[in-house]
Amino acid sequence: MEEYLYQKEYVMLNNMQLHLSNPEPMLKYIDEKVEKLIKAKSKNEEINIKLEILDEFYKILKYDAKNTICPEPLGHFETKEEKDELIKKKIKINDLVYYLGNICINYHKKLIAKEYRGRVPIITNEATIKFNEIYIRALNEYFETLKGNEYKGIFENQPKKQQNLQIIRMIEYRGVVFPMAEPLTNNKIECIRDEHAYGTAFILPTLIERFLIIQLDSKVLKNLMKELKDKIEKENIKLTDEEKQYYNIITEKGDKTIFASEKFIRANIYKMFIKYHIINEEDEDIKLLILHEYINKKDGKKIKNKLTLGSVIVSPYANSLIKKQYTKLLNLIFDPNELNMRNNIAHINNESSDYLCLGDTAVLMQLLWDIITEDIFE
Repeated sequence: MEEYLYQKEYVMLNNMQLHLSNPEPMLKYIDEKVEKLIKAKSKNEEINIKLEILDEFYKILKYDAKNTICPEPLGHFETKEEKDELIKKKIKINDLVYYLGNICINYHKKLIAKEYRGRVPIITNEATIKFNEIYIRALNEYFETLKGNEYKGIFENQPKKQQNLQIIRMIEYRGVVFPMAEPLTNNKIECIRDEHAYGTAFILPTLIERFLIIQLDSKVLKNLMKELKDKIEKENIKLTDEEKQYYNIITEKGDKTIFASEKFIRANIYKMFIKYHIINEEDEDIKLLILHEYINKKDGKKIKNKLTLGSVIVSPYANSLIKKQYTKLLNLIFDPNELNMRNNIAHINNESSDYLCLGDTAVLMQLLWDIITEDIFE
């Protein structure tokens, strides 16, 4: 068995959070991975290390789901299955924050140094909404939080109250179960629960959706246009003058995407792919990836289909363009049946976790960078 797999034991704190009482093997593992990332001598080496981390993380999730010692959750549950599902979800969330969150936080702290700052992507974006400005604001707040600096403005929060964290154990005495508090002495990792870059946390899911769609847009259209190019050469097909214009838009556009103002171009490009049998008219998956939105008439009703983060993560064609380690991560983070982080952040749901904690934010920031730099793609 791999040495990074070990039985974790959680205890309940008086703030109702789970606390890992034996983090030492995990902390050693985190230090090793951060050191490997920072010492990567090439882009390919860095990508391979990130893929290795994700592969090992999924093994950790699987192992911890079966072997973690966890206290009984408090509250009423309709069934044992409901209670067990909550425990599994808590373990999964904690693994994400403690492993990927801590690796990202500690790696990003090292990027503050001038010699590593060039690894942080800076974006440009041609759109009505200046996404590059939104990104820089999120980036600045995030790195100031990593440096331990408070977000400054005209108005200020009240000083934080120091919370006296204690372990709560359920003790049985003469047939009666009651809570007993004891001091928390091993608190090496809980600090990430108390640190937040709130603005960054709210901004990142939107930026992830935006730039994932931009990058996919470029790759989908270029792939299909390459198929058309091959077919033109093999079958000696002659494009019309109008079709040549659309062909040139994709082949000459470089890394730019087609924006919403060019919907009519999308529609005509889609028709061209249908005409030359590059795609099947019945394939609604590829249709949505090209058009970004369309109206589907079914049973006399009009249903609007729109390309979103949710539709991307379930798209077979989109997933074929993304490395499997990242398709798993996107599903884990955003699938409504998994952590559903985008909705939980937007609605500030905290019944099972603080989705705004810095550990979650760090994972989202790294995911955004990997999308911008195209590291997630095959």
